[in-house]
This record gives sequence, structure tokens and C-alpha cells, in this order.
Amino acid sequence: MSLTDDAAGREPTEDGPVGVVLVSWLEQQRLKLAQAELAARRGDTDGVHDLRVCLRKLRTGLATFRPLVDRSVTDPVRDELRWAGSELGGARDREVVHARLFQLLRSEPEGLLAGPGGGVAVLGALADEGLEQAWPDGAAMVTDTLDSDRYGALLLALNAIVAEPPLTTRAERPARKQATKRIRRDLARVLARAEWVAGASDERARVESLHEVRKAAKRLRYAAEAARPVTGKRVRRLGEAAKDLQKVLGEHHDTWATRGVLRSMATMADDRAESSFTIGRLHGLEQARAGRLERRAQVVLATLTDLADRKHTGDP
Repeated sequence: MSLTDDAAGREPTEDGPVGVVLVSWLEQQRLKLAQAELAARRGDTDGVHDLRVCLRKLRTGLATFRPLVDRSVTDPVRDELRWAGSELGGARDREVVHARLFQLLRSEPEGLLAGPGGGVAVLGALADEGLEQAWPDGAAMVTDTLDSDRYGALLLALNAIVAEPPLTTRAERPARKQATKRIRRDLARVLARAEWVAGASDERARVESLHEVRKAAKRLRYAAEAARPVTGKRVRRLGEAAKDLQKVLGEHHDTWATRGVLRSMATMADDRAESSFTIGRLHGLEQARAGRLERRAQVVLATLTDLADRKHTGDP
């Protein structure tokens, strides 16, 4: 019996086939995806976030371990996973920016909340309008995506891959060595993208470059999680550092989105002859926060660079 026939349900081992690592990961994430979808449909807190995480983890597994599978089968599924995550991204971004804006408003000293009607009411209304302009009807975006024929076809394709993994002969190779090799490639991707940041021509380009670093860090983090059963302490440290980098750069990206809504709020306030003093102040606070987050990201990147400089990344 070949690995393709009996990989499902097996536990990964260091000396066993690396294909089992991938199949086990896909099985776990497909189950979690179903649970997250139910939560998102119910409108549960973090339901959309959890759903997008599962979509990314599935895509990461198929991307990092792509030599182990027939890409004519899995690449179209990766594309559809990316599409679904992107469609759901607007709703999640709206939730995050909404929370951040109202956190900023609540933390402002009363004397600095400028505007008629006590300040807070007007600023809160402007924030809601700005959010609506950026991401109209987030709940409808989620429902439309999950109820679409395209998403239904994606689930069927995922089920087929999990039930009958299209593994190649490379999936028979020893798990520890092969998984470590794939993780080293993902680490190199993070560090290569980090080099792009210095060449960014303006703030928007810099934000976009840092976002690419963040995406590569997520891929490394999830790959390290998938390989955890068959790798050593250093890979776990890589995964932890990648998680830290992802978190810091995620917050950095959120400051950019938040500042975009604040700029819209300022324009609306000016058009209505209302004070934009507080809005400008909040924008400045978010810009300063972005700078702090960039400096923190550089510290985490130094940790990843140090780990990359050591040989035998998978050793205990």
C-alpha cells in the first residue's frame, strides 16, 4: 500500500514519510474551518478572524510543502483559498479599525475632544461614516462569500484533497529532514522581503513592503506549527519569532488602515465646518505608534536573522 493510500489518519513521526505531516495538518485545518464557518455565520466574536486563519493555514500547508503534491490539483485550490480570505478580509478589517478608533476616542482626555455635541457623539458618528465608506456592510460581505457557489466549490475541492491527497513520490522522504528544509526556505523568504523595506520610495510603499514581510512571517509561523511534531526546539523558536513578527506587523498595518479612516473623518468634519482637531491628534498618535511598531519589528527580525545564521535549523 502506498503512502497516498494510507496517509490519512496517521500520526507524523520524525523518521516517517513527510507526506503524513502535510496530510495531518490539512485534516486538522479542514475540521477547524468547518467550526469557524459556523461561528462566522452566527456572528460570533472572532468568527471571521478564525475562519480566515484556517484558510491561511490550509494555503500555507499547500504552499510550503508544494513539492509533495500534484500542483495541477492543489494550485487552483490555493488560488481559491486566497480569494476567500481576501473576500472576508474587509469585514475583519472593519472590525479591527472600529475597535481601535473607539479605543482611541475613549482614551482621549475630555478637554481634547473637540467638536459640538460634546465631541464624542460627533466623532463617533464620523467614525461610523468613515468605516462605512471604507468597508460597506461587513456582515453582508461575509454572508455573500460563504453562500456563494464559488465558496461551495472550494469546500468540495478541499474535501477531495483531504480524502485522497494527491501526493508525489517526494512525500515518501523522511519527515524531519524534508520539513526542516522547507521551513528554511520560508525563513529565507521572510528575510529577503525584509530587505525590500529599505528601498521603499514613500510611506505607502513602505507599508506595503512591511505587509509583504508580515505575510511571509505568517507562512513561516504556520509551517513551523505544521512541522512541530517532527522538528526540534530551534524550529519552535523560529515559529515563535515569526508569530511575534506577524503580530507586530499586523498592528502596524492596522495603524495604516485606521489613519485612512481618520483622514476621511477629517475631510467630512472640514466639509461640515466641524472641528477636526481631535481627529488630527488621533492620526498623530497612530503615526507615532506605527513608528514604535516598526522599531519592534526590527528587533524581531534580528532574532530571525540570528536563527538563520545558525546551521542545522532543525536540530534540538
